[in-house]
Amino acid sequence: MKQNFLHPSLVGTQAVQSNISSTLSDANISSVPTSLPPPESPQSSTEDSSVSSTPSQSSTTASTAPPKNTEVHDAVKGQVPKSEPVSDSYFDNAVFIGDSRTEGLMMYAGPENAEYLTVKGLNVETAMEKPAINVGGKKVTVVDALGYGTYGKVYIMLGVNELGWAYSELFIKRYGELIDAIQRVQPNAEIYVQSILPVSKGKSEKDAVYNNTNIKKYNDLIVKMTREKGVHFLNVKESIEDSELCLPAEATTDGVHLNAQYCNKWMDYLRTHTV
Repeated sequence: MKQNFLHPSLVGTQAVQSNISSTLSDANISSVPTSLPPPESPQSSTEDSSVSSTPSQSSTTASTAPPKNTEVHDAVKGQVPKSEPVSDSYFDNAVFIGDSRTEGLMMYAGPENAEYLTVKGLNVETAMEKPAINVGGKKVTVVDALGYGTYGKVYIMLGVNELGWAYSELFIKRYGELIDAIQRVQPNAEIYVQSILPVSKGKSEKDAVYNNTNIKKYNDLIVKMTREKGVHFLNVKESIEDSELCLPAEATTDGVHLNAQYCNKWMDYLRTHTV
């Protein structure tokens, strides 16, 4: 299992202790009232209820950080095109935000030098409003936690836990507000918004909510939103989907969460799609 790498950081005069524990007391972050319960699988052994890391002060300074690139790539798909693979040093000043799927990425394939703000059941609303990350003995929201460090890249994957919301318009509105909030806290960071990964064919055919038809609808909204916000869209689903645009049966035990092999496929895609 990949270990969490915690570092000290400062905000004003308050030191964030190097042995900060990022533990979430409740197993799941609740969704907005219009949503159904999230699809976190009790059978999955790869996730836990803890936040995976705490923020830190990056070694990147204002004089060395690359300028923010708001270019929107690929006028048709709005996605970052394939590029030469980068080494893991590229992620020295990166932070990953997400739910239990991103926890799996961290555990199986994520760079050890990156940082991770992940919570089981996290969604675009609770990332802004639910105190879930323990910093110096105080729980803060994901957005507030970002203020305890300086990052060059912010990777986000959210959306599967919101599939049960009554209105997709509410989802994308709140996602846009989350991007705005992240841009205020980290104005010089490259923001990478990842597509929602598909579920397995078996899961999709049996579930009226957590299915690939709904995921495609949400991904279409995400593409449009990233164009409007001037942030980067990563179509990561294409790295793991099969010929039927589903998560392969061999990739998952519960139809939702990826095993180590497919987390590595996901990470390889991130290494070869940068700006």
